[in-house]
Amino acid sequence: MKSEDSRSKSRPSLCVVGMGYIGLPTALVFTEQLPNVVGVDTSPTKVASLREAESPILENGVQDKLSTAVKSGRLKFSTEIVSAENYIIAVPTPLNEDNTVNMEFVETVVDSIAPVLHGDELIIIESTSPPGTTARMREKLMKLRPDLEFEGSDRPTVNLAYCPERVLPGAILEELRTNSRIVGGDSPCAIARASQLYSKIATSEILETDTKTAELTKLAENAFRDVNIAFANEISMVADAIGSDSSEVIRLANRHPRVNVLQPGPGVGGHCIAVDPWFIVEAAPEHARVIQAARRANDAKTDWVVEKILEDVEDQGWSELNVIGLTFKADVDDLRLSPSIRAVHQLASRAPQLTIYIYDPYVEEVPDELRALPNIKFCAARADLAPQSVTAFLVPHKDEVDRLTSNPDEKILDFTGTLNRKR
Repeated sequence: MKSEDSRSKSRPSLCVVGMGYIGLPTALVFTEQLPNVVGVDTSPTKVASLREAESPILENGVQDKLSTAVKSGRLKFSTEIVSAENYIIAVPTPLNEDNTVNMEFVETVVDSIAPVLHGDELIIIESTSPPGTTARMREKLMKLRPDLEFEGSDRPTVNLAYCPERVLPGAILEELRTNSRIVGGDSPCAIARASQLYSKIATSEILETDTKTAELTKLAENAFRDVNIAFANEISMVADAIGSDSSEVIRLANRHPRVNVLQPGPGVGGHCIAVDPWFIVEAAPEHARVIQAARRANDAKTDWVVEKILEDVEDQGWSELNVIGLTFKADVDDLRLSPSIRAVHQLASRAPQLTIYIYDPYVEEVPDELRALPNIKFCAARADLAPQSVTAFLVPHKDEVDRLTSNPDEKILDFTGTLNRKR
């Protein structure tokens, strides 16, 4: 039987669970500071690709760092949880159909970590979670491992912390280093250990607090952005209703020194802003009225875009439509909860006589949600779009904004607010 000292030396410094948009970059950044990191994912296909240094995500710098990390042997991959000194949980927390949070993935990871604990580990939850999640996971582990101590004992203890990610897709590796980090813990030891771990990669402030405050702070950040986007989206719809130019309204309003109206769009998507506000609503629905209204307003904006396009299709008698932009935001390849995909799906379903040509410079194949629709034509290149048709512009990828701006005569229905064209 191995001694405690030999076991500590032989086991990995860090085990990151979930090799997605957050987990993989996080593991790569830590690999530059720790000699033995393990990335875990339940998908055998993904793990096999990662072992061959093939990145499952298109994110700036990830492929190069993955190749280096695998070649050096500092980063290994597994489909099973391993015994490690530290754990970071970075798995999805999606919404159920009733907009309540589904914590199944986090709970499954905690269940899997429990049997391999020996004492003196740090478990960090990065997955966006409702307030109270870290405390509930601690209670869960205490029931699963009554032989171990959990914070506040002189014996080797297991510490839990909540440290949310707060990065921008497209700049994840850079922001993992430069953004301030929130470390939430309910004991001095948990806070100190988590702060020490993140100080290995973070060059900016590490902000220490309790777990519930850290959990709510993450949600508040994204709900704030959702509310502000909802305001811009509503202004765009009001301007359209009264025959005004929403781009001009926002441009002029933003000349006020204390006003900063965002750009409207076809709705809100992604794994954070479109989801996290509902966690707050679930936690205290009677006190989250504005947050709930903003969430519904942004979802309704997608329906409004569809109605406007269908009105133009009927008025002009179009049989073909081009759509540019499928990702959930500009200049990324991420399709998660994309309002553009939802809009295209509605258009194709409600207007089966309309042939819809879809193109996005960051998307290499037709999204799964659109595969079964016979009137959808995926375009691998911009040249494949219907040349004489009107184009609905849904995502303001920079190159497309530049191109369309330089072609003022092109027939465009702009739902991004970036082309300064009245719809």
